[in-house]
Amino acid sequence: MKKAFFLIILLFADYTIHAQCNRFEIGIEGGPDVANSLIFSKNQSSHNLSSWEYQTAVSFSSGITALYKCSNRFSLKFGLSYQQNFSNFVYSYDANIIGSNVSYTEKMPVTNDYIVLPVLARYSIGNPIRFFVNGGPYLGYLLKGTIQGNFRSANYETTEDVTNSEYRVDFGASAGFGVGMNIIDRLGLEIEARGNYGLINVNKAYTSFNETRNFSGNLLIGLRCNLGK
Repeated sequence: MKKAFFLIILLFADYTIHAQCNRFEIGIEGGPDVANSLIFSKNQSSHNLSSWEYQTAVSFSSGITALYKCSNRFSLKFGLSYQQNFSNFVYSYDANIIGSNVSYTEKMPVTNDYIVLPVLARYSIGNPIRFFVNGGPYLGYLLKGTIQGNFRSANYETTEDVTNSEYRVDFGASAGFGVGMNIIDRLGLEIEARGNYGLINVNKAYTSFNETRNFSGNLLIGLRCNLGK
């Protein structure tokens, strides 16, 4: 009797584990992205002789993913990715000094390396080709930030580590849409376009009259594997 009881427990446990494994998928994804930093000025009059902005540049991201299927259409997707954000910091100065007009513009490439953790709710339709939309918050951690200066007006070049000039933690919202399909039995392919919008200031400098927030758009190509048998 005891043997039969333990056998039933083992069969039930095996069935439960198998059912849960069918709900889990793991994968990898990566691709190009366009990154920028948005400046929100608080007091234009305090810097009316100069102006600065960030221009979009192409960079990349890559990472690992995990997906849990809550139902046939709803799922939760988690990620852990390395994202290298490139942008160009453009500084312009225009003033009249003792009757002479002084005007110049400098463009300085900026690189910010982040570890990003998105948590996305997903809704999917279709079979065998599945179309989906997903969205949710993300948390980013700055590993390193650098800026390359090519100051033509002063005839010198430099590369500076600006990690300590920025806040390490970034928080924002992500949303995207895409398509997925099975390649073979448990292996699938996904393509997604995703946008990420920072909700907090990431720049420690000049916070009295501006805030800087991250923005990026990703084109992600990924492979996913169902853990079930």
